Amino acid sequence: MSSYPRSAAPIPDRLRAEFLASCEDGRNLAGESLRQSGLAANDSFLIIGALAAFHGHYPLALLMNGGPQMSCPACGEPIEFGERRG
Repeated sequence: MSSYPRSAAPIPDRLRAEFLASCEDGRNLAGESLRQSGLAANDSFLIIGALAAFHGHYPLALLMNGGPQMSCPACGEPIEFGERRG
């Protein structure tokens, strides 16, 4: 599984608007969450990672959320830390 747009499966046209709206919602929620006082350090890293992902900064998102050893929580498939060239 890849977390990079150029090597991931394309978003179907019928889902694109909803996907983009969801990313905007995610950016807003992450930004609001960071304004909360008393966040644990690990929670802050996870939220910053989510915010980075919603803005398209995939390497930063991966690093903030566990680094290159990440895997899909649903199926266990490794998530590559890097972009496939091809």
